[in-house]
Parts: sequence; C-alpha cells; structure tokens
Amino acid sequence: MIPQGLAGNDLVQQAAKAKNNHWHLHMLDNGVPAEKFTYNYAPDGIHANHPQYNRRVAEKLEQLKKQLISDFEADDIEDVPADVVSAALQGFQNQLRTLIKNNPTTKINDLIIP
Repeated sequence: MIPQGLAGNDLVQQAAKAKNNHWHLHMLDNGVPAEKFTYNYAPDGIHANHPQYNRRVAEKLEQLKKQLISDFEADDIEDVPADVVSAALQGFQNQLRTLIKNNPTTKINDLIIP
C-alpha cells in the first residue's frame, strides 16, 4: 500500500527505525492482493503502473509528517520518536487497505485518498 518508490521518504525511513512498534516497507502488511485490470497484454491481466496513487500517497505522507512534527514541536521528523512515526504510518496503511478493500472495482490509480 505504501509504494516501493517511496522507500526513501523521510517518514518511511523514520518508521523503519522503530524498536517496539516495528514497521518496514517490505513487511507483508504493506501489501494487498489487487485485481488485474489491464488485459491488453496478457489474458489474465497485468498490474499496471499507478503514478497518481503514488503521488497521492506521497502527498498524504508529507501531510502526516508535518502533523507529527507539529504535534511534537519538533524541528524535523527525526526528532519525533520512531515508534510514534511507525504507529502513525501503520494507521495510514490501514486506511489505505480499507480504501482498496472497499473499492474493489476501482483501479488503484483512480482511488482518491481522503
């Protein structure tokens, strides 16, 4: 749900440092089975790129980062405890999972993230 292309994101990096509330981009919880919509190239379909989804997730991560920095009166996300960042990222990840699950006929790229 958090795209691989965002591995270098500051929030993702800080969450990966968590000791008690571990989160990592490559954990199974960061994936969800998705229907294949593009049938032009293979009879069973393929997963297409989803740049709009990636952009929307990146925007939400930036909003979450700013909120955490503000909540902790910190100068940077590295000043926010990694376990707190991890928990916040897991909450966002769960929102994405629910959004995808509740919209099974919507292409990932077309999802609007509230």
